[in-house]
Amino acid sequence: MKHQRTIVMGTVMFVFGALPGCGDVPEAVPPERPVRVAEAAPGPERDERTFPGRVAASSASVRSFRVSGTIVEKAVGIGTQVEAGDLLLRLDPADHRDELKAAESAAEQAGVAARRADTDLRRIEALYANDHASPQQLDHARTERNRARSALVGARARADLARRRLEDTELRARSHGTVVDLAVDVGENVQPGMPAVRVMGRSGLDVEIRVPETILPWIEEGDEAPVTLSTVDTDPLTAVVREVGVAPRAGGAGYPVILALDLPRDTPLGAGVYDGMSARVTLGLERSGAPERVVVPPEAVASDHEGPFVLLFESQGDGVGTVRRQRVEDPRLNSAGIEVKGPLGAGDLLVVPAAIDLPDGVRVRRSGDGFHSD
Repeated sequence: MKHQRTIVMGTVMFVFGALPGCGDVPEAVPPERPVRVAEAAPGPERDERTFPGRVAASSASVRSFRVSGTIVEKAVGIGTQVEAGDLLLRLDPADHRDELKAAESAAEQAGVAARRADTDLRRIEALYANDHASPQQLDHARTERNRARSALVGARARADLARRRLEDTELRARSHGTVVDLAVDVGENVQPGMPAVRVMGRSGLDVEIRVPETILPWIEEGDEAPVTLSTVDTDPLTAVVREVGVAPRAGGAGYPVILALDLPRDTPLGAGVYDGMSARVTLGLERSGAPERVVVPPEAVASDHEGPFVLLFESQGDGVGTVRRQRVEDPRLNSAGIEVKGPLGAGDLLVVPAAIDLPDGVRVRRSGDGFHSD
């Protein structure tokens, strides 16, 4: 009986082993994940960037007194047009006038003493020539004459200083312009060097902006740019780059770029455009010679702990391809999308959005194209 059961078991195993496909089940191929794909476009040869700025006079001076005193007269107000030599402010001159009188009196007395010392020296020299004065007397007379002359020089210098100090009680315009700020008023005490009046010259107006170092190579003197003033409802003014900074301003980010406003010849200086106004300057940047960049849709760029990246779609035909993560650099937003640098070229296909979780090498299938502006 045992022998009979062994034969049956062997027969069953033989039959199952002979069935086709048994023991060789094919592995199931996972379906490709559908994704949207967008095409990278060439970077622009010309880019426009807008920066905030501020209007400033091309030539402006801040006047201050050289002497201390109390203001007794204010001859101008904000907006006053002045010419060279016009009176701006006056200090009480009484104390400085008294100082001048005392200094002039001392100088006059020193002059009398110097003339007397000259007379004495000539008399001693005549006596010495006739052996009626000793060498010691002659040396003493010469010393007194030299001392008197030095005293006269000092007294005259002090009188000149007192005269200038009296003149400095009047603050006058150095050139023609417009008063744009008055920091003091009648009755106030001022100290030497304290800012008192700011006068804007009539030579022109500038706009200063600050730009990042990345665009400095594309800005040149002579470039034109439209300027919009936030408080003036007019067409944009034209400005010309006249200075490109080579060092950042202290206490602020960015490099200074100064543009001269091109005001119409028949426009009076300050007519609607004033020192200190806020402005917006649009720079047109020629990108020739710049590192190659491409423009991609904003959703084609994502970032992780290593930095920004895109997902390259590497086609294998029939709408199927694999995904490869590609690092990019210096992403910048512009009107067409995001500009990036990296080993990318115009026409490369990218999976969008890049933020989806797709490992390198996974197979995907195109299900539609992401929109991308040319």
